[in-house]
Amino acid sequence: MFITIAATVACVSVAVLPAVAEVKRVLDERDNPMRQLHVPTRRAQVEAKSER
Repeated sequence: MFITIAATVACVSVAVLPAVAEVKRVLDERDNPMRQLHVPTRRAQVEAKSER
């Protein structure tokens, strides 16, 4: 029984913890003042160059 409980906790941890971390990262990124400036990123500059 202990092995089943330990395995369940391990599986849930592996599935849930990265998802929680990603949600936290997305929320932090949304509130990032630098993100709200709408400054062109290096990626956008490279993409614009390649379209020419």
